[in-house]
Amino acid sequence: MHGSWRDPEKAKVQASRGLCFSVSSSSTGGLFGLPPDADDFAFFFVGLYCLTGIPVMGLAFVSMAGLIIEEIKRRDVEKKRNLFNEIGDVINE
Repeated sequence: MHGSWRDPEKAKVQASRGLCFSVSSSSTGGLFGLPPDADDFAFFFVGLYCLTGIPVMGLAFVSMAGLIIEEIKRRDVEKKRNLFNEIGDVINE
């Protein structure tokens, strides 16, 4: 883990693995953990990251779900309004 910023090839692997780790730790509790030989600062940092990242990820999911639900409701109301207008046109004829 140390020194990966000096080696570009190792940094590419570390960056992709880090991205996977950060997303999975915020959304699912983690698919894999830190290596056992990681220093205490790494465990502390991941703890702080999860402490802030999990609620932020939860709020993002709730916001996206709210937008999707509102769009479904709007389409449903529009569909019902069109149906009532068609029924009213048939009755008025």
